[in-house]
Amino acid sequence: MVPKSPIDPEAYRIAADALQRTRAFVRRELEKLHGKAWESKGIPEPVSGFLRGRRERETGIMWRLPEIVDLLDYAGFGNLYDVIAANAPVLQQFAFILPDPSLLRTRFLELDVVLNRVAFARPLSDVELEFLAGFAQRLARLDAGEGAGAAAPGKAPDDETYAIPPPEVTNERLAQALKKGDATTLMAALYQEVTASADAIWTSTNLPALRVWPRVSGSDWFRKRAASGDLAALTEFYTLLAEARELVDGGSSPGEVQDLLRRRKFAQVLMAMREVFKSSAKT
Repeated sequence: MVPKSPIDPEAYRIAADALQRTRAFVRRELEKLHGKAWESKGIPEPVSGFLRGRRERETGIMWRLPEIVDLLDYAGFGNLYDVIAANAPVLQQFAFILPDPSLLRTRFLELDVVLNRVAFARPLSDVELEFLAGFAQRLARLDAGEGAGAAAPGKAPDDETYAIPPPEVTNERLAQALKKGDATTLMAALYQEVTASADAIWTSTNLPALRVWPRVSGSDWFRKRAASGDLAALTEFYTLLAEARELVDGGSSPGEVQDLLRRRKFAQVLMAMREVFKSSAKT
């Protein structure tokens, strides 16, 4: 009896279509901005060097490549975000999907995780499948010309629990939530801090001081939740964040910090936390 494949062919189709659609959209927008010189002017270093390295490795094995192959054909979602972020008019187009650039970066990193699971024949969770399908739909709408600007004020994309950030949780409100065991408020506060910290550590600039985690992690509420394993991804994130912060404080370059994040599967940790936050919103 042939064992069932862990891969859903439809998931593969959706992932491939989303990646190709994003590449085509970014290529088209870069051509509008930079003309025929879009590769040299629109793709910043070190992204262009990384993509050239990918192309050179492939041509070293298979030297006959289609003429249509350009650098963006070697870009994953994370690479594409770096290109998008380096071209402000293109980034503004993607505000239709998510108006917060730091959150958009996180979503593109998570898309890379899903893409890798599909590419290496690993099963996807229900949350990952839902995320992939929802994001692909918004990419298709953007490509169809619906992205005339940012999303409507106060309106979150369909599958984004926290796409429009909740009001900042003040220290006083945080103290009250800890006293009452108010999981909704505590998870909202953690989400705000995680999102800001994830973007800052990836760019290695202006790392914010942690205000929420030191108080929450030492609370009875957290200890009870941690015992069940529900918040393991949060602990892993903040441990990795501390390691990256040590590199930054020691004078390491952004490239060295990003190398650490890649080795420690930073994007996969973010994806796991997505499940934590989404699950908490349903309880």
